[in-house]
Amino acid sequence: MNPSYPHLARPSRLALLLLAATQFVLVLDSAIVNVALPSMQADLDFTAGGVTWVVNAYALLFGGLLLFGGRLADVAGARRVFVAGLLVFVVASVVGALAPTAGALVAARAAQGLGAALTAPAAMALVMTIFAPGPRRNRALGLMGAAAGLGGASGAILGGLLTEAWGWPAILWINMPIGILIVVGALVRLPATPLRAARPALDLGGAITATGGLVAVVFGLIGVSEDGWLSIRVLLPLLAGVLLLTAFAMLERRAADPLLPPSLLAVRGLRGANLAVLLSAMAMMPMWFLLTVYLQAIRGAGPVVAGLGVLPTVAMLVLFNALAPRIIGRFGVRMPLAVGLLVAAVGLAWTSILDPQSSFLADLVLPQLVTGIGFGLAFVAGTVAATSRVPVERAGIAGGVYTTSQQVGGAIGLAVLAAVATGTGADQAAVLTSDLSAAFRVAAGFAAAAAVASWLLVPRADRGGSRSGAARSADQDVDLADLSSARP
Repeated sequence: MNPSYPHLARPSRLALLLLAATQFVLVLDSAIVNVALPSMQADLDFTAGGVTWVVNAYALLFGGLLLFGGRLADVAGARRVFVAGLLVFVVASVVGALAPTAGALVAARAAQGLGAALTAPAAMALVMTIFAPGPRRNRALGLMGAAAGLGGASGAILGGLLTEAWGWPAILWINMPIGILIVVGALVRLPATPLRAARPALDLGGAITATGGLVAVVFGLIGVSEDGWLSIRVLLPLLAGVLLLTAFAMLERRAADPLLPPSLLAVRGLRGANLAVLLSAMAMMPMWFLLTVYLQAIRGAGPVVAGLGVLPTVAMLVLFNALAPRIIGRFGVRMPLAVGLLVAAVGLAWTSILDPQSSFLADLVLPQLVTGIGFGLAFVAGTVAATSRVPVERAGIAGGVYTTSQQVGGAIGLAVLAAVATGTGADQAAVLTSDLSAAFRVAAGFAAAAAVASWLLVPRADRGGSRSGAARSADQDVDLADLSSARP
């Protein structure tokens, strides 16, 4: 039980399974659509460029609204925002499945992104509310990480199977029964945290500038693979994003109830943890893209077989997500975070030794097992480092910052690595393999940079709240003092 909310009952396994299932669905929905794009293009008369907005619309709203969703969870209550976000997500899925035109489908995907942006930080806030810092929360975060890994890996497999059996609408219909079950379970089993007597303002100025800035940055990054880094299509949105985020930082210093209190980022190790998460996402998120391109374009695998080809990585990711809480309890978060990222960097560098005739076992499966071990350790440790020192009344915005670091990091990494992987514009197998190898080396560099950042910037002894005695009390006193300037 979380001592900050003594009225809450002992956390139930069902509550945790509901939150993990939500994580699975949100990550799955980012990946499952890719396989169905050709069918959508044929049925709804998309142009070749227009069909990419089925993916981009979701990414824009999801990545852009996470900070707003996190703050809303703190203001209105995490369970309320969680349920509302899921309902938006489910309704948008149904509308998308029934969409008669290309524009209607893109609009539905944007609404799905809105629902996901409300749900994801609220789910993280509920984990932080239900589970006190320490082994229980770390195990919960391990299960959330395992669910995310399964969702990412299942996208290509389920997308291929559902599209072949029932057509592309099936990949959206599947969200309805799962979402309804989670909503019903949430209303029954997830706690409704009490509203505080003095409710903070939502900080609309901060919400508008932060959301606009993040949407502009993600929009710019989306265009890199098609138009290049120096195109107006990319540079103007990136510049607008920088200006809006600068305005956001200035507004937050003067706001009475800021969306992102500057003092929150002063919490010991929080900035370092989120920097490590951002850099690791730049390596991990695009890894699935690079692997499926290699398996399909070079090895001739179909979408379902290519999806099965990444399962060894996911198996290690899930296994070490489960083992990471014990390792964190023994060594603290910094060691498994830094070592895990370094191991992942080694695995990615090993994977870069590719050619069209590479051995599937020795040159792909074995290095990817190593990569999965590294990211499995680092995922949970990074999540603990980014959330464990945050007061529970700031859980929503902390979850929003953490998830934003993941999403923006993934968008930056994909833009960079996709440009590297297709840098020559040639389609011969040998040249494409060379480009993919270079992209894996860049990804290894991102993971190594994340390892260095975590070692230098994350507190050495932090065990995610599992320490006892004067040392932890002193740290908490310092952290809460840092936050005293911001109203609860």
